Amino acid sequence: MTYRQFDVEDRAELAAAGLEPQPLEGDEIGGVISWEGSGKQVELSYDIPGRSVRIKIFNDNRQLELDIFREGAVRLRSQWEGEKLCLQIIFEVDDLAGKIEVGLTPLIYMRDSMLFV
Repeated sequence: MTYRQFDVEDRAELAAAGLEPQPLEGDEIGGVISWEGSGKQVELSYDIPGRSVRIKIFNDNRQLELDIFREGAVRLRSQWEGEKLCLQIIFEVDDLAGKIEVGLTPLIYMRDSMLFV
């Protein structure tokens, strides 16, 4: 398997978008981005050397609604489009490529695609 580096948007750039990653417990090479809105909470944790991402979405009672773990991440970016803020995570492994988009405003949602290349 070909190794690709996981490129995460600079913490200052994420903070400028209103997202402030917190370090993973005992680890300065990853982080957790938390967001609350529209009655839900999102926790996105990432591990740069492991090229992995975990996305959890909770309802307003803090009950887990969605829990996804994916390896092979190569890029994590925030993106504003008008009033819409989302996180985009790009994945690439030898014969697969994909993207997860996590919408944060105005509504929390997740869109996932993974295709053979």
